Amino acid sequence: MSQPLQYFFEAAAIGLAVGLLSGGLGVGGGILATPLMRMLLAVEPHTAVGTSLAMIVPTAISGALSYMRKGMVAVGLARSCALPAVAGTILGSLSTLVAHGALLMLMIAVLLVLTGLDILFGFGSRLGQQEPQAPAELGEPPAYPAGKAALMGVACGYLSGFLGVGGGFLLVPLMLYLFKTPIKTAFGTSLAVVAVVSVPGTLVHALVRHVDLMLALCLVVGSVPGAWLGSSLAMRLKEQWLRRAFAWMLIVVAALFAFREIQELLS
Repeated sequence: MSQPLQYFFEAAAIGLAVGLLSGGLGVGGGILATPLMRMLLAVEPHTAVGTSLAMIVPTAISGALSYMRKGMVAVGLARSCALPAVAGTILGSLSTLVAHGALLMLMIAVLLVLTGLDILFGFGSRLGQQEPQAPAELGEPPAYPAGKAALMGVACGYLSGFLGVGGGFLLVPLMLYLFKTPIKTAFGTSLAVVAVVSVPGTLVHALVRHVDLMLALCLVVGSVPGAWLGSSLAMRLKEQWLRRAFAWMLIVVAALFAFREIQELLS
């Protein structure tokens, strides 16, 4: 197999894995794409971050539309998060110009492990307990605290732009605990927000030449059908299985991040 063809198939395989993760677990997929591009394709760190965001755009849109057709997107919550998340994403993308991400990524790896363990074992369930929301009138969407939604959007948007991830790895657990969102609705809503914030993040990274457009296209070849397949499978699985799968995904990805970044620091 020629080198360019092998590169294409490897990139498409990464895209397929990322798409399955995105559609099935409601995350943009960049959290997996960035370390895989670093380890398997030897992509330069800043380029991996920018290209990951570029790939997320069609992947998240594909997954979000699948959830939306089944009424599993909390439109009000997504709208409250989206604009603050866009501002956070632009700021995070610009921060890559002046910051070295290794130590921050290690901190994120610790956060991912704690979040995954919390979802598995419910350590923080008491902290996440809120007064039940007042029932909405028939046909009226539930109200969401705008301040909480905005803070959640800014934080996840910043991490999205800075680390080249969609932000869904934090959006989903925050929606579960802060807003008591059903897990499948959390997945769909997360994808809708990710689809919005990844666009300005990609544009900023492209302006500072952190996007490999050909690599992004190769990734999309696998990620779009993968996102559709992942979201279709998610509709047929029990919520308890999805919750466990999401938690273990966080822990495994944290290990990948930590291993790679410790290697970078030691070298």
